[in-house]
Amino acid sequence: MPFKPTDYLPYDFANRRHIGPSPAEMSDMLKMVGAPNLNALIDETLPESIRQKEPLYFGKPMSERELLYHMRVTASKNKVMNSLIGQGYYGTVTPPVIQRNILENPVGVAGKSENQDMAFDYLCFFANGANHQADIGIGRFGVNPFMEEDFKADVWTAIGWDAQVAQEYVDTLADMEKSTNRVFPLRVPGTFQFNSALATGTAKALAGQLSPQEALDEVAAEWEAILERVGADNVRDAYAIGVAMEDNEL
Repeated sequence: MPFKPTDYLPYDFANRRHIGPSPAEMSDMLKMVGAPNLNALIDETLPESIRQKEPLYFGKPMSERELLYHMRVTASKNKVMNSLIGQGYYGTVTPPVIQRNILENPVGVAGKSENQDMAFDYLCFFANGANHQADIGIGRFGVNPFMEEDFKADVWTAIGWDAQVAQEYVDTLADMEKSTNRVFPLRVPGTFQFNSALATGTAKALAGQLSPQEALDEVAAEWEAILERVGADNVRDAYAIGVAMEDNEL
């Protein structure tokens, strides 16, 4: 069955891309494997003895407030572990277009990073133009404009912005570089670990698992442990660099 490319709008990132094949594509695939429908295909491939007899029970419907509480309680049970995603190595041939546009993009990973491969994979993902444009277009991932293309109005009009608004926006972005009042977000070793500890403590307090003071004490103890792991001098040096950037001294 030949592949038929489909044009997507920049903000159409979830519907057709993530849900799966269309009914017409499913029909073509079923014909290819010789099954009349999906149920018949399942009957041929999945033994009945291992199928669940009853439908899953998710409990009674919840209000938004109840759901948020339930999510906080559940999330507070998480344990922060070292992720090993991306740690494997496989010998591959890298196409030149990937090497130039992704691997050789001006991004870097700190030499002291404990998970360099994973950090580099993350940077490569966001350095990819298509992924980046989708992220800033959706506006829900906390990704700020930083690529050269982001400072062109047609990038924003292509996703539905008014032409005048788009031009004013990119002009504002360009002027920010000249401003003496710019403020840089704090970036020190362990930033995400500090934030994660704070989020966990807040969730436990909101869920009633700890009192506010107990949660603060737990966060303080975790911050001390993080500071010991990453090094107080490293944090202090990185903080000094951030302050210098805010003062336009770099």
